Amino acid sequence: MSLFDITLTEKQIYLGIPKTHFPNQIINIIKQSIVLSRCKNRVPTLESAIFQIQKIYNLEYQQSVMNKSEQNFENKWKILNHLLLRNM
Repeated sequence: MSLFDITLTEKQIYLGIPKTHFPNQIINIIKQSIVLSRCKNRVPTLESAIFQIQKIYNLEYQQSVMNKSEQNFENKWKILNHLLLRNM
């Protein structure tokens, strides 16, 4: 099973997936990326969405180092780690 083998209903796209924080955060980052692209009169791309996810990833990593909570960070981001590290 791949990370991207998910089917979302229209309601889940708008409101998020119940009882799951991390996938909802990723969905919100992607929606933000789409809005930012449209505000700049650009076509939204997968690369721009990945770039936005990487920005949040790096910010949360820096915060985890400062707070000495790297393990929590690693547990949260392990699902996307291979994608983010490959594209950095």
